[in-house]
Amino acid sequence: MHNSHLVELVQTMLNCSDTPSLFVSPSHEIISFNAHFETMIKWFNPRLLQKGQLITAYKLPVSNEEYHLLFGEIISGKK
Repeated sequence: MHNSHLVELVQTMLNCSDTPSLFVSPSHEIISFNAHFETMIKWFNPRLLQKGQLITAYKLPVSNEEYHLLFGEIISGKK
């Protein structure tokens, strides 16, 4: 289980951002997202975002390969 205080902090940070933002676990489960991201993802997929779901189960604005490449760069600290 995720540390609830950390998730609350991240949610607050995401809500203060005008940039569509998503916070996922290393196993690609959705932990948190902001309203801007939710609006953007609706353009690509009519399914509602749900915390705990795999982000890879949704049609994303990038290909699955691009997503995994970006995810790897973020995890490694390159981005």
